[in-house]
Amino acid sequence: MRIGVAIISYERLKCLQTCLESIFNSSAYSRIDELVVFDDGSDYDLNAQLVIPDCFSCRLFQSKQNHGVIVNKNRALYYFAELNPVDVVVILEDDVIVSDGDWLSPWVESVKIHGHMNYSPGFFRIPEYQKFWHRPESKGTPEDPFSYSVVTGQCTALDVELIRSKVGYLNPLFQGYGCGHVEWATRFIRLGFGGSWEANSPRAFFAIASGIRLQSSISNKDQKQIDRNKKIINQLIRSKEINFVEFPWLDSESRSSFLSVFDVCGK
Repeated sequence: MRIGVAIISYERLKCLQTCLESIFNSSAYSRIDELVVFDDGSDYDLNAQLVIPDCFSCRLFQSKQNHGVIVNKNRALYYFAELNPVDVVVILEDDVIVSDGDWLSPWVESVKIHGHMNYSPGFFRIPEYQKFWHRPESKGTPEDPFSYSVVTGQCTALDVELIRSKVGYLNPLFQGYGCGHVEWATRFIRLGFGGSWEANSPRAFFAIASGIRLQSSISNKDQKQIDRNKKIINQLIRSKEINFVEFPWLDSESRSSFLSVFDVCGK
């Protein structure tokens, strides 16, 4: 089984460096077949600024312009689905830290069981979030994951074949920040991967916390982009049909822009 890990980053160099160092220092690093960073047009030169010790391997892709987190996550998915195929991909946002132990195995095991798994941050378990809990007695393990009516995207693991054949990419109709991950995760659970979607009960997203915690960071969210994307997600989720997103671009122009990061880096 080949495992790929992608880190999604934008304008948070210190967070990215800390995230990478935690991966390098973990016992799980040796199980990763390829570790890749996708930077979405930060103002600095990633190759010049990022410190990667000689004994570790990490590939860097940096776009010339900022295109938004949906595009950036799709580049990671496209890379591991089409350009350098793996069986399981774990996508981390740059504001996470992994534990120094084997943080990876629970995520891979979750994919084997459920096909797809989301992240349960610490704040999901505080009393204020109990209204979002399903099955409060669940243990938060791969075999018995937490179940929520909400979802967040700091860490996601999935069977890459689901991108090619059943679920597809994050919908490129979403632009900038907001809603893209929720709609994508909803497609998974509507198909029975990593959650449930039943007519007479609320949607339920499975999630685990295993070996992942959040750093303090500055958010890049944009309320205008969120408001625009909310209109799109409401239309898509109300649809009775599950939209398979075969391509991570809308047209030939966006395709060229999407693939340019790989051309620049010689892939």
